[in-house]
Amino acid sequence: MNLAWIPQVMGNYFQAQGIPILRGRDFTAADREGAPLVVIVNRTLAEHYWPGQDPIGKRLHRAPAEAALRG
Repeated sequence: MNLAWIPQVMGNYFQAQGIPILRGRDFTAADREGAPLVVIVNRTLAEHYWPGQDPIGKRLHRAPAEAALRG
């Protein structure tokens, strides 16, 4: 079973932690409840799911928490 840690963070999180964003963008004020969902992934996840491809604009599908618990 593959599980992902999905923290929720606010704008400037990566800058505050000293984590560079290699491609794409950081979260903005427009990324709020009711807006289309966005995600920032690390290089390992991008290379795993989209090897040799540009991950910008790709989609992830998240199973309900109950499904993860069932395995």
